[in-house]
Amino acid sequence: MKQPYSLIGMIILAFASSIANSSYASAALDAQEVLKAASDAAKKVRNVSYNAKIETSSGKSKRIESGKVLLSRFDYSDTIGARIAVKGDSQRVPKRSVELFEFTYDGQYVRRVIASRKIMMLGHILYGGEGVLSAEGRNLLLEPLLSIDPYAPERKAESIELVGQKEISGILCDVIEVNYKKPDKTSRLFISVEDHLPRAWERSYLSARGKAITSIMTITDLNLDVLVEDSDFQAKLPNGYKLEIAGKAPRPPLDIGDIVPDWTLKDSEGVKRTLSDYRGKVVLLDFWAKWCDNCASAMDTMQAIHEEFEDQGLVFFSINCRDVPGTDAVGFVRDLGYTYPVLLDGNSITVKYHVTGIPAFYIIGPEGRLRYKGSGFGDPQALNLYKNIEMQLRKINQ
Repeated sequence: MKQPYSLIGMIILAFASSIANSSYASAALDAQEVLKAASDAAKKVRNVSYNAKIETSSGKSKRIESGKVLLSRFDYSDTIGARIAVKGDSQRVPKRSVELFEFTYDGQYVRRVIASRKIMMLGHILYGGEGVLSAEGRNLLLEPLLSIDPYAPERKAESIELVGQKEISGILCDVIEVNYKKPDKTSRLFISVEDHLPRAWERSYLSARGKAITSIMTITDLNLDVLVEDSDFQAKLPNGYKLEIAGKAPRPPLDIGDIVPDWTLKDSEGVKRTLSDYRGKVVLLDFWAKWCDNCASAMDTMQAIHEEFEDQGLVFFSINCRDVPGTDAVGFVRDLGYTYPVLLDGNSITVKYHVTGIPAFYIIGPEGRLRYKGSGFGDPQALNLYKNIEMQLRKINQ
């Protein structure tokens, strides 16, 4: 027969449990702090170069990719998040075949040099270019340096834990273990104690067919002071190579005077708004995202324009786009006291209108033609908006 615990024994057990829970909570808190610092550091990166190597194993097969990576982060979110240049090689074991690769992305076009076929693939990112990007060497890109919300999957994982420190290529790193909500998916991050940027990343997961896959990525020679030029992100067609176009020809940008494409989006109440329903009125479109500081700077002006010109025939739509999934765009706008209409899920419209940087402003005349377009925000942009709105409104109020 088991003897009941004595009072002292119960106190000791409770104390030990308290220490264990406290240690676990502390480790989780420390891990969150490390990831928060890593996220902040990633957001500050503008131009960076590094050498990367990733070994991916499944059973007896292994693929080793290594190369030089150059990134120039955008101040806004596009499909990818940064201009890119990667050059390296891929080896397969045990076949020991080696394939050289080079690809670039300049904000619009992806170029990939394929040595084995002596061709260069060229594709616009919105019209098939992403498929050109997703091939050999793509895994060498550090996703946190491309993301508008770095390490979001890790910070929201089932559990994260700071398990110690380790030197990677002579750089002391905090080691974070992550267990995701997906079963059989884990990772271990090695974050530099000094600059809070990653130096290694180990992952394990199951493929779509249920095969166990592990990958180990290491980062060396990381340089935050690299100078870049536009030509760095536009691979040249080598002598003797053919150019092949991938996907569709891109839609030409809208020019002033063009009839603009029609669209339908839902507002905050779930009501569908269709652009062509407002033919005969002047329409102002503002493309924005919550994370975009310049977009926030424009909001006071947008509210003032909405209040001043609504009774004169101006229809204003604030179109949320390119935002972090799950963002409460309407709540964000209303909490700041703005009352203008907000339309949701505008990513498809940015493609139709060839929007690059945000905030972006389009003024559409009463006949449905583009009368003004601009991006970014400051006093000159505000003056241009007022001037062009007044000019268009005079046409319908004469």
